[in-house]
Amino acid sequence: MNYVSSVSDAKLVVEAVQQIGQRAVAVKADVSEQDDVCEMIEFVDRHFGRLDILVSNAATGGFRWVLDANARHFEATMNTNVRALIYLVQSAAPLLEKSPGRAKVVALSSHGSHMALPMYGLIGASKAALESLGTAFDA
Repeated sequence: MNYVSSVSDAKLVVEAVQQIGQRAVAVKADVSEQDDVCEMIEFVDRHFGRLDILVSNAATGGFRWVLDANARHFEATMNTNVRALIYLVQSAAPLLEKSPGRAKVVALSSHGSHMALPMYGLIGASKAALESLGTAFDA
């Protein structure tokens, strides 16, 4: 269970997973940073040796009008919501290959990817990019 800021919430998820008889740990990593992703995947490899399911669900972007957004807002949104999936799949591919027939990659999006919503422009655009990118890994 990856987290960037809320260790207590991550621990709750870990406990819930463990209660159904599965192994889980909480690992702090900023998925918008490639080095953090690599370190997290190396941790998973050392402790589990494989990865069955990779879920990319990090999201950021802030609710603001697009005309009020600046380059920093755009980059942060795209780095967390889109680039993170690239880093995750690139880093995790060797571990996912150790679970043939079981390995899955799930990227969570939102309805803003295909609907114009007030103050959701950057997030919506990033989620549309995420959905488009998700099909690139099917090959």
